Amino acid sequence: MGNVGKEPEQKTFENGNKIVNTTIATNESWKSKQTGERETKTTWHNLLFRGGLGDVIMNHVKKGDQILVSGKITNRSWEQNGETKYMTEIDVRDFHFTGKKGGDNGSAPQPSAPAPTATPEADDDLPF
Repeated sequence: MGNVGKEPEQKTFENGNKIVNTTIATNESWKSKQTGERETKTTWHNLLFRGGLGDVIMNHVKKGDQILVSGKITNRSWEQNGETKYMTEIDVRDFHFTGKKGGDNGSAPQPSAPAPTATPEADDDLPF
């Protein structure tokens, strides 16, 4: 779970496939044994969204929003100007809004609720 660090960016390939990239920042906090002060370490993570997830991210997620992601950690490399570049990213398979938007002033995040499921018996009682 972390805060989106930049506006999502969409890339479209020649074959029509689309991906969306962004980043999140996660924080780890602890009390220092030496000073007794609270310390925090921020780690940045690259995120990759494919298909429908990418569309949702592009339309509903902004820098500063808090989201929870799960996916596969992947590593890739490429050549650029004679140098090999490396990137580690999370190929996101699922995510949830936590309820905290970038403009919130420290309000507690609200977990996203699962969508209610309807049963055939419950539909029979509906007045429409």
